[in-house]
Amino acid sequence: MPRLEPDLFREFTPLLGEGGFIPMLNHAVLPDISRDNWRHYIHCRRALLAGHTV
Repeated sequence: MPRLEPDLFREFTPLLGEGGFIPMLNHAVLPDISRDNWRHYIHCRRALLAGHTV
């Protein structure tokens, strides 16, 4: 399992608590993104939305 990014949680956790923030990519994914990088993003986003911390 990839290491979760501490900065991701530090920056986005308060925004999720305030509401109105949806962590998703809006057509910003490059077509040549590696499968590993995409899976890392999905893993971090799921952990963030589940309220996990590092």
